[in-house]
Amino acid sequence: GWHVNRAETVIGHGRPAYERAANALQRLELLEHTWLTARCVCATDRELLAVCSRQWGCVWLTNTNLVLRRECGARRSSVSWGTTRRHVLAGEETVCVTHDASTDGVRFTVLSFSRPRHLFSA
Repeated sequence: GWHVNRAETVIGHGRPAYERAANALQRLELLEHTWLTARCVCATDRELLAVCSRQWGCVWLTNTNLVLRRECGARRSSVSWGTTRRHVLAGEETVCVTHDASTDGVRFTVLSFSRPRHLFSA
């Protein structure tokens, strides 16, 4: 079956906090660490997301994803991608930042579903 992951938390308050978070999300800053990096590449009529992660401290693994949607509005900013056949997993992920008008809170949400694509990715 599919493994579903949903996590959310309040990351700040106010319009400036939302704008900073939304801009960072669209630049995919959440995928920039010493052990992880990501780059978007436009290929013909689609946008690809290459994610490189260091495994076991020394081996770099690259997985390619297809960007399915981008949304950047006054109260919601999100990026969604799905795995390609060359990815170790099968699934989709959406990361989202919202600004709640009633509480002025800025919320970060991750929603994903995945399953191993082959025996070695279990």
